[in-house]
Amino acid sequence: AVVSTQSGITAGEVEHVNERSKQQNSAYHLSLEFPPAVCKDMMLSVVYHEEEEQVSTSGNDICHIHDPELLMESLVEQKQHKLSRSLRYGPEAKNLKPNPHTKQSLSTIIDYPTNRSLTSDEQDLIWTYRYYLARFKKALPKFLKC
Repeated sequence: AVVSTQSGITAGEVEHVNERSKQQNSAYHLSLEFPPAVCKDMMLSVVYHEEEEQVSTSGNDICHIHDPELLMESLVEQKQHKLSRSLRYGPEAKNLKPNPHTKQSLSTIIDYPTNRSLTSDEQDLIWTYRYYLARFKKALPKFLKC
């Protein structure tokens, strides 16, 4: 929920509703209030609230929380991967030629539909042989995804 800090009445009412809800049942509540943000010249305060239905508990004070970002790739790891890739091959990258097995792999990757996302290994392979692939028009969209 986004609550404008210009309306102290609204923020107070949200807090009042949350307190009433906590008193009426013994469910777990999670409320986070983030620092104010500015959007289109308006000062906004972001408040996040979850009810117990989204949090499952199982004895011994162990709490299992569903994390929707768990299976997503980390942005920090993506950036580190790109930085390390740029250091992996220096001037010799221009002279790299793929062996027959690697050529077949590159050909398979190039034939993927444009909207298909590439794995980290496929991106590495394309990046490693980027100078070799420069002569193939069909490789350009894949290279741009790396």
